[in-house]
Amino acid sequence: MHKFRQYIEGVNLSSLIDNTGDTPLQKQDISNIRNHFLSGFDKLLSLEDSCKGKKAIVMGHGPTLLQTNKEDYEQHVKITCNDFQKISFFDDFVPDFWCAANSYDALKEPFEACMDKDINVLISVPRKYEFLKLLEIAEEKEKLDLVSPWLWEVKMLQLMLAKKYNCKQPYSHCNTVTNHMIAFALWLGCDSVDVTGFDMSYTKALKKTGKSHAGVDLPADISGFESPHQQSQMLNDLKYLCEIATRHDIVVNNLSYESNELPKILS
Repeated sequence: MHKFRQYIEGVNLSSLIDNTGDTPLQKQDISNIRNHFLSGFDKLLSLEDSCKGKKAIVMGHGPTLLQTNKEDYEQHVKITCNDFQKISFFDDFVPDFWCAANSYDALKEPFEACMDKDINVLISVPRKYEFLKLLEIAEEKEKLDLVSPWLWEVKMLQLMLAKKYNCKQPYSHCNTVTNHMIAFALWLGCDSVDVTGFDMSYTKALKKTGKSHAGVDLPADISGFESPHQQSQMLNDLKYLCEIATRHDIVVNNLSYESNELPKILS
């Protein structure tokens, strides 16, 4: 892992991301965000295998989330994502970790909710100036210790997981945060991972339940996520992660199997 730290210390962070064409970050901003990434790397290292002997529940926000019996999971490591604060399911079921990889506008509200509820955050934001805006919220609330940022461009979380489990290649940038949450549960060293709210098809869920997500109305433009390319990427990443789990006797239970039509035990 030492090489990863060296990389963060030396990599050019002047671009916002992927040639957006926006004004480059200022020198002070570059230094600031590099320090945040180094801090996030150190926090991730400290979390490695920190939950050995514990079970995890990974909670996506498909309608099947609402079928989950919360009493069965009180002692699990609870991991969720995105706009959890809009879902009443979480009113009395506070997550231990929140994962996200998106834009500032998409993440500002749930990020603030995590800071207010003292929920640990694992987060990546493609545009670095937006990342700084989120981290400023944590600084103002004196909650930076809750935040573990990872570097988007080089897939730092993915590379660290690949190193831990001796994989030749990392998984992709990912098009569903559920896979990032499963990856994080593997990083934590959880003995098993139950996955709920992983319905995979917003349109099917909408037709079946009247909601694309667990009791929450989202924008109508959700079909792009379900293109053959997007579905293939999602399933390839899931297969990659479940192969890691299988090799290390970690069971990944698919609680949403009736909806996503994948096996009950993913491998």
